[in-house]
Order: sequence, then structure tokens, then C-alpha cells
Amino acid sequence: MTKTTEGFLPVTLRLPHTAVWKDRDALWRFMDLLFMCSFSDRKVRIGGKDVETHRGETLISVRELALRW
Repeated sequence: MTKTTEGFLPVTLRLPHTAVWKDRDALWRFMDLLFMCSFSDRKVRIGGKDVETHRGETLISVRELALRW
């Protein structure tokens, strides 16, 4: 997996007017999901199978998210 510290994520100016903005934990989780997303198409091997992800997608289970958060 390629890691990068360059680039940016455009965020809508409407974000402060959403329910996510008012809940600090929800905002943190939302931003965490954004940072986990692929910035380009790639293939990863999961359980012995090649899985293709596209830009903006992430592969993570609900169980893994629960452990992370």
C-alpha cells in the first residue's frame, strides 16, 4: 500500500451546517473515513483473493471500525 502525505481533500463549505459538525465524535469518524479512502485505483489481496478498489473507496469491516473507534 502506498502512503502519501501530499495532496488535499476538498470539503464542502456546507459541512458546518450538518449534524456531523455538531457531534465531535461523528466529525472525527467522518474525517477518519475520508483519510482511509484510496486516492487512486488499486488492487489488494484479502483472504487470498485480489480485490480492486477505486478512487474514493475503502475496504474495512464494521468490526475493524468498531475496534478502531
